[in-house]
Amino acid sequence: MSATQRVLKSVQGQVKPILSLNHEDARRRTINLYRAWYRQVPCLIHDWGLPLTVPQAHAKLREKFRENKNVTDLRVIDMLLIRGHIELQEIIDGISQGFHIFKYFKEDYIPAKPRDFMSKFLAGKTSD
Repeated sequence: MSATQRVLKSVQGQVKPILSLNHEDARRRTINLYRAWYRQVPCLIHDWGLPLTVPQAHAKLREKFRENKNVTDLRVIDMLLIRGHIELQEIIDGISQGFHIFKYFKEDYIPAKPRDFMSKFLAGKTSD
């Protein structure tokens, strides 16, 4: 074992968690954050006039949370939770706008095909 590996091994047990003390605490915090977002979705859609239904937004919320379901490091989980709380608070306070929210739906959004001359021109399609 090299000196670097010994130092890393000794430091590994000394790193303190950011928020959560164990995985159960992290799970509880994650569920609370999910519930806060879930409750806020109808207000977000109404306030920002997003072209989404509540079930579509709830499905995207579930998808975003499930993207990180395999994360096991408590410090990473805590950082994700902090980031989620900050994003929610920014949206509630009006710091983030509708297009910040809509960026989560970007890959699901299929724009309508341009039909008139100006729409085709702006889309960069000069001929059919």
